[in-house]
Amino acid sequence: MMKSFKVKKKSGGVARVRWWNLTRANATKLVGKIKSKARWEVIDNVDAMWDGMANCIRRSAEEVLGVSRGGG
Repeated sequence: MMKSFKVKKKSGGVARVRWWNLTRANATKLVGKIKSKARWEVIDNVDAMWDGMANCIRRSAEEVLGVSRGGG
């Protein structure tokens, strides 16, 4: 008689910022971190400036709010 084994699939979820952790205290920390890390200079290339600010916000949010592992 052959035994059957269950193979556990590895979840391929996407890690996400835990925005639900955004409280008043965390919002204050997040704003302070963004202000200190961001480069506030105006450059001619708007797309590069936008990407830089968006990345700064994402990195700061990950540090302050945390990241979920994704999957279930």
